[in-house]
Amino acid sequence: MLENLLISYSTGAYFNSIVWWIKNDYPYTPKEMTTILLRWSVKGHYREGITSFIKD
Repeated sequence: MLENLLISYSTGAYFNSIVWWIKNDYPYTPKEMTTILLRWSVKGHYREGITSFIKD
């Protein structure tokens, strides 16, 4: 049951992030967006701060 909740949470996060990206006229390249989402998935988005992901 908890696994299904995690899948739902993760899917919703990715989906809504992509919708935001499109609605905001693609402020990041596809490569940047992929990097941001993958790093947030692996490291979490609170650890180093949001802007540090783009500067790497």
